[in-house]
Amino acid sequence: MAVAPPDASPAPPDGATGDPRIPTLTPEMLAALPHDNMGPTVLVVTWVFTAIASIFLALRLYCKISINRRIWWDDSILLASHICLLVQAGLTTFLVSVGYGLHIWDFPKENFAPWFLLPITVRGTFSLVALTWSKTAFGVTLLRLTTGWTRYIVWFIIVTVNISLGLSALLAWVQCRPLNAMWDPMVKGDCWDRDIMKNYNLFSGAYSGAMDFALALLPWKLLMGLQMRKVEKIGAATAMSMGVLAGIAAVVKTVNLPNLYSNDIYDSAQLMIWDTIEAAITIVAASIPVLRVLLRNISTSMGKGSSNNKGYSFSKSQKSTPKHNLSGRGHTDYSNLSHGGGDTRSDRSILGDKDIKRVDVFEVKYGRPNENSFEMKSV
Repeated sequence: MAVAPPDASPAPPDGATGDPRIPTLTPEMLAALPHDNMGPTVLVVTWVFTAIASIFLALRLYCKISINRRIWWDDSILLASHICLLVQAGLTTFLVSVGYGLHIWDFPKENFAPWFLLPITVRGTFSLVALTWSKTAFGVTLLRLTTGWTRYIVWFIIVTVNISLGLSALLAWVQCRPLNAMWDPMVKGDCWDRDIMKNYNLFSGAYSGAMDFALALLPWKLLMGLQMRKVEKIGAATAMSMGVLAGIAAVVKTVNLPNLYSNDIYDSAQLMIWDTIEAAITIVAASIPVLRVLLRNISTSMGKGSSNNKGYSFSKSQKSTPKHNLSGRGHTDYSNLSHGGGDTRSDRSILGDKDIKRVDVFEVKYGRPNENSFEMKSV
């Protein structure tokens, strides 16, 4: 989110005098205007969603370290994105403390420049970087699952998202010459027409949302071709498709983006709320697939509470006397056969650390011709 250049600052209403950035109004005019404050709402939403993203990321890292004993590039990029989100939240807190969330006529004049204009530009940069890196982290995760043309699509999304959002962050700092004309009203400078930034930010916001939906749909293509049970496929694909929520947040943010160029800075508070939500949800969506594996492992461990760690074990129901058919052969389906101790296959990741598990199911048969012989085969 980039602020409008100084030449696009709000003009005073008719009858107002003084600095055009903060109009001076008569008491009668002020009494007729609204005086609500969005600052507290902005703070609550910012820190609630930042805390949620922090919890999910912490659990993701815990799972990776405890299960795989290593941190990959996608984890590092997501952690860097989260750091940017924390900086963004800190700057939001500062901006609210100097008056952000108030209407332009209530905003303290002494805080407007540079205590408002410079920090809000810096905050917009961190917001865009947090968004870019969170989407990149999820894309890097998908790269480890893809081959062929699907891999090229993921690379295309990663590169173009970085370019489009990166330009939004860069253009905010080059729209005025000299640079400090953006936040210092005493400096005369030449700034771009605000429609240039407005139109480009609308494009980059819409493109970011579209790529969120694309990244959310790709896991279905990737996972449907794997040799997994259908329920497992649907569950894993759903977990990896939570990015659709980030796409919805991006759409709402883009719809509110024109408010950034309103004559009243109060109107841009909704945009500040939604860009925080989008970044936080993207971090959460990138962490959910790992947490799903943790929950399944916990459930599996609870189900194996009666098992020992020295070979194959069977539940009580599995030890029951097998039934015989008319041909004199018996059949027992030990589909929940588990292996303790040195098992390195069942319930382990089939794609390294990609959090997609395989489960080996065995069928045990025995026959009367040789009561001491068993046949075991994978099914």
